[in-house]
Amino acid sequence: MGRDYDTHHVVLDFGNTPFPVLEGQSIGIIPPGTDVNGRAHYPRQYSVASPRNGERPGYNNLSLTVKRVLEDHQGNPVRGVGSNYMCDLKVGDAVQVIG
Repeated sequence: MGRDYDTHHVVLDFGNTPFPVLEGQSIGIIPPGTDVNGRAHYPRQYSVASPRNGERPGYNNLSLTVKRVLEDHQGNPVRGVGSNYMCDLKVGDAVQVIG
């Protein structure tokens, strides 16, 4: 049996933009693009995984742990919009965040 998920640790750096959070809070990530009806994707919620002072204390950042499901219970491929977007990010990519 193959692995049916893929987990990523994602660190978001907010630079000089204040974005205070507490442990356990969630933030919304808006994947780019549109759905099959041409509407903008709605925000996906992710729980903050880092402590309140960020992944690296002294820097304005936070971390998320994102699980990308690759197959449903019947073994059929699954491609979620939000988790695939987050798991495919490269260092330096911009992310639209709401909180």
